Amino acid sequence: MSVRRLSSSLLAFALFFVPPRTSNAQLVPAGEVVGEDTATTATESDSREGASLDSVHFELSARTAYTSHPVAGGINPFGFGAGGSVTLLLWHVMLGMSALAYAGGHDDAGTSESGILYGVEGGYEIRVGPNVSIRPTFGVGFADVTHTNTNATSPTPPPSSVAASNVPVPRGYSPVDVVTQASSSSGSGSFGGSPTNSSTTTSMYLAPGVGATVDTNAGWFAGLGGRVLYMPNVGYSYDTSAKWRAYSLELQFGFRL
Repeated sequence: MSVRRLSSSLLAFALFFVPPRTSNAQLVPAGEVVGEDTATTATESDSREGASLDSVHFELSARTAYTSHPVAGGINPFGFGAGGSVTLLLWHVMLGMSALAYAGGHDDAGTSESGILYGVEGGYEIRVGPNVSIRPTFGVGFADVTHTNTNATSPTPPPSSVAASNVPVPRGYSPVDVVTQASSSSGSGSFGGSPTNSSTTTSMYLAPGVGATVDTNAGWFAGLGGRVLYMPNVGYSYDTSAKWRAYSLELQFGFRL
């Protein structure tokens, strides 16, 4: 009788304390959950690392560009140019400033023209790969165009009827120069005294464009892009309502801070 009671007690102990077989089956899903948590943690870590690459930072870059002639004929005040830019990236939104100085061109008569562009830019960075992005941009700024005549001589004043009309007057005359019509600065002399050797006119420009950049894990990047340079109201020569449009191809190389 005691043996039966002992056996019954041992069986009850085993049933009460030993986990059932189904508990062991539940250990497998539990292990899978741990694996999923580990994968989720790794994914979140990668996401944080990716976000750190696309978060707030600065870009410093050097630029070279070629800009086409804004009007048919005459001297191109742009051509090849070089400059730089600084850009703040707020995740994917771009805000920056840039400046480009152009060598311009000249003719056989000793007349030369050159230009400087400076302004602000905005845009958006679209990631199309781990190290490749597309950047549509829009710039607004000012263009300084300098006209220089190294062989200037004292001109004969034009008839008053011509000066008062809309008939274009030769560049050598300066009773009303590009300087006075576009709030700009001039070189030495004016009509009635020494001839004007240099004059600069300032006009606003608009520049929509798009470019592509390739960056490295070390922070260096290179980009190639194009934009349209549009100047809606150029105070140039004797026509202050002139409209200029040129096309620019730009190459940049810089570093992310």
